[in-house]
Amino acid sequence: MFTKLFSGKRPTLGAVIFDPPGPTVRDAKYAESKAQRPPMPKELAQQLPLIDSLVRAYNYPMLRVPGLEADDVIATLAEAAVLVGHEVVIVSSDKDFAQLVRDSDASDRASRGSCKMHDSLRDVLFDAELVRKKWGVAPSQMVDLQALVGDAADNVPGVAGIGQKGAGQLLEEHGTLEEIFAKLASDPGSFKPRTRTSLEAGIDAARLSRELVLLDRHAALPVALADLTIPEPDPRVVNDALKALEFYSLLSHQETAAAKAEQRAEGRSEFLQFAEIDALKDHLAATPTGQPTALLGVWEGRARAGHLVGLGVCVAVPEDGATAATPLWVPARQIEALRGWLEDADAPKIVHDGRQLALALRDFSQGITLRGVEFDTQLASFLVDPNLLINEHHELHAVVKEYLHRTLPALKDLTGGGKAQKSLETLEESSLAQLVAEHAQAVRALEPILRPLLVERAQGEVYRDVELPLGPILAQMEYDGIGVDLQELARIGDELVAQRSALTTVIHGLAGRSFNIGSPKQLGDVLFEELKLPIVKRTKSGYSTDAEVLEKLAPKPLSRLGNADPKTHPIATEILRYRLVDKLINTYTDVLQRSVDPRTGRVHCTFQQTVGVTGRLITTDPDLQRTPVKTDEGKRIRDAFVAQPLADGTATCIVDADWSQIELRLLAHLSGDPLLVDAFVNHADVHGATALGQLLGVSRKEASDYIAGYFAAYAGVKTWVAAMVERADRLGYAETLLGRRRIIPDLASQSPMTRSFGERVAANTPVQGSAADLCKLAMLHIAAKLPAVSPRGRMVLQVHDELLFEVPESDAVAVAAMVKHEMEHVLELRVPLVAEVRIGKSWGAAKAATAV
Repeated sequence: MFTKLFSGKRPTLGAVIFDPPGPTVRDAKYAESKAQRPPMPKELAQQLPLIDSLVRAYNYPMLRVPGLEADDVIATLAEAAVLVGHEVVIVSSDKDFAQLVRDSDASDRASRGSCKMHDSLRDVLFDAELVRKKWGVAPSQMVDLQALVGDAADNVPGVAGIGQKGAGQLLEEHGTLEEIFAKLASDPGSFKPRTRTSLEAGIDAARLSRELVLLDRHAALPVALADLTIPEPDPRVVNDALKALEFYSLLSHQETAAAKAEQRAEGRSEFLQFAEIDALKDHLAATPTGQPTALLGVWEGRARAGHLVGLGVCVAVPEDGATAATPLWVPARQIEALRGWLEDADAPKIVHDGRQLALALRDFSQGITLRGVEFDTQLASFLVDPNLLINEHHELHAVVKEYLHRTLPALKDLTGGGKAQKSLETLEESSLAQLVAEHAQAVRALEPILRPLLVERAQGEVYRDVELPLGPILAQMEYDGIGVDLQELARIGDELVAQRSALTTVIHGLAGRSFNIGSPKQLGDVLFEELKLPIVKRTKSGYSTDAEVLEKLAPKPLSRLGNADPKTHPIATEILRYRLVDKLINTYTDVLQRSVDPRTGRVHCTFQQTVGVTGRLITTDPDLQRTPVKTDEGKRIRDAFVAQPLADGTATCIVDADWSQIELRLLAHLSGDPLLVDAFVNHADVHGATALGQLLGVSRKEASDYIAGYFAAYAGVKTWVAAMVERADRLGYAETLLGRRRIIPDLASQSPMTRSFGERVAANTPVQGSAADLCKLAMLHIAAKLPAVSPRGRMVLQVHDELLFEVPESDAVAVAAMVKHEMEHVLELRVPLVAEVRIGKSWGAAKAATAV
């Protein structure tokens, strides 16, 4: 928070202010003040010195004033700063500071400054207007509001029976606390009886409460405002402090020249740039046997369809009896001369995201097939701890920060951003060469750190047998893509636009006026203010109109309710339909049409290996895995994915293979529940028997009843779930059938909600992760056998438990048989695996066909 807060801006004056040890003035006023608060957890108390050291590293002034709470110190400094015209920001979410908020007044010399409150957790900056919206009163009335309402956390009593809404109404009508009591004395009948009784009984408590919450703006401080200047921090000192705390992701990117020189002195040598390719070949030839060479590419645009600009290579070269890591730069004009080495399976290479590098090389010039990749640092980082860098997709800069504890220069430092962004090809080659070669050197430095961690965390086999060999297969699938009928897609898009227009007319008719259906604010006004529907939940900015709310407001079938519910309205049903159609247009038909490569007439999505923490593959650019399955519109969109003739005109078709109930079958295998195992062995309808398929669209109570019934029928599953949670709690991670681990820090949380999430992860990971592993294994087995069955057939798409192939029509039956066998025998379980395989001219037609 501290790093983010001051990123890109530097205040003139400032201080980090803590409560002092020992009693304060407020304790003397009211001994019971804050008596309700639990003691500070010892784990937090142990971190306070570390917080101090970090603040000092940033050269930020820090205060603890004996006898004064931090709140009073902040109030005094804020008041002094406002009076001399400063714009003050109090970084806190504590509502006590709302009383200090004020806007500037240019006409009043004493009020030319301003004071705002920044809630950094929610990234909200409170000015006077936002204070009024949040608490219902002006900042100047916040003390009186708190005096009436009280604060249980600080043991401020307030007036019993007066809530925030009631207090706000009283202050809106009377202005101040004392004016309320004056009116109570002169005209008690003007108050509602219950309110009058509460106020009469609570006068003393309210006045005491006001004294407790009123911050002291004129406390005696040992420093003056001018003493709180903020010297520029030394990046090396900040980075050392962050390293000491192992906050590697926060390391400063902009380092001084001295820091860079220090890094090079620690062993990071300058790059070598060769004008002659023979010199580079000599270096590669001199590499000791078995010593892998790090390899990194840089390209303009996407890897497949972009333009390869050059390679960074880090070679292990003998030097004075030792081996030195020498970073090299290979410009695009020299890459073709390295084809033999790049395609040599016996020349070991270390890469970061080898799948994308393989694509870039494949689409470069006449196409180079990358071979010999023996270590991929991105995949290794992902398997060591999927959660750790998941937001950065385990990209190189994040992995280097985490494991090498330093930062890498970024391409954007050279290219800039926005409209002024430069093309890589226009950059000075020496600058680009230095950067890319330095990245390649970092890749090589990561390998000896990550390789032992894979072994230590028992991930070596998953890495070697699944993830690494899957990379080239995914690269081939991205390169091949899947055919799309643009005319059919355009027709579907036109139909959906017409549907959306018709739904708009219906919705406006039900509302009685036109409005922007896509605006939550306008929709909320229509539903809750004009149609007077019950408010289900609110957001910070008004009424919630999300899908959960609309489903509760939509009329239910009469077969379930028996009669119409006056708290529902047909407009909610139509809005849900509108949103579905609008999403199909924006997410699928429009996006897919733009995603078709004009050179191939196909969509080439990206398969992400390091994004799904369960191990599932994720598709992006575009995301084809979220194409709707059950709706008619989703089926139509699948019809647009078609088999295209081969270059010689040979007709092809789509082979679609999908596992049946794979997660339930894995649950049966893992839990060993005899009834569930028997149900699958004897081909019973497990979904029907347990009513699991009915969980959508029912109330929480009904869902709980279904789940309770399920566990009653299959008690072995409940026992297994409890065992998985206990095991994950003890070990800190859950495992799949193949031993893939997911670390679950949520299980150690003191928050019941967070821990509950961790327990669900612990129970789900063995099932969901194992399903992902089985699919990857099947892809590996099928890819190995497909060339013999159909030399020109290709695997084109993976959608969770489903695989799609495009093969010559004459090969379809043989491919279907082979795929079915491999999917059903990918791993022997207690229960049979069942794969349903269908054939059609399009994805949609195959899904609708009879299984072969």
